[in-house]
Amino acid sequence: MRKFLKETTPIITAIASIVTVIGTCFSIYLAILSIKNYDTSTRLAKEQLTAKIESQANHFAIWIIDKPENVKNENPKLSYFKVKNTSNFPVYDVLVLSVHSDRNVTLSNIEGLYNASTANDGLTHNTDDLMEQNDDESTHYAFQSTVAPGETYGYVNGRGKGWAKNDEIVYFFRDSNGRIWYRSNKGQLERIKAEKADNLLKNIGVAPKDIFSPFSKFNE
Repeated sequence: MRKFLKETTPIITAIASIVTVIGTCFSIYLAILSIKNYDTSTRLAKEQLTAKIESQANHFAIWIIDKPENVKNENPKLSYFKVKNTSNFPVYDVLVLSVHSDRNVTLSNIEGLYNASTANDGLTHNTDDLMEQNDDESTHYAFQSTVAPGETYGYVNGRGKGWAKNDEIVYFFRDSNGRIWYRSNKGQLERIKAEKADNLLKNIGVAPKDIFSPFSKFNE
């Protein structure tokens, strides 16, 4: 018996060591799996929160349309647009800006692409297309304080075609929870704080006191 125990003890010890190693590896695997599940759950929670925050913003859109047949105004610089709010709540402080660029006009570059500078000849020059034209930058926007669910239309003064670029629009708006959003001409959605939005608008020459007027509606 002693001889048997003496011979089998190393084997039992080795088996126990193997079992311990397997148990450790399994514990590590479970820990990794738990971390992955936690990361997945956290990511899904963040995505759901983002989707919830952006919910109304993603149900509001403005885009350029062709000039309606019933419109007799022949001004080639007018950009007509359609506004659609498919959410269940109104959208507020909608500001539509006309831009003349083939680039994605985002919050980071809108000041350079929308701003105008006055040269010594007294003409206003758009810094993006460098076309010399007697142009009032302050007229290149339309504003409406409240947009109810449904559809509406409007127009904004553009700059016309030139240098292989067309007039496009970008817009700011505030959702029913008070969040302020910006949508670029390429569809990129960005959130912006109120103070930053105010400063940005002042920097591009659109002061809050200037925008308390409704969209120029061509269907009324």
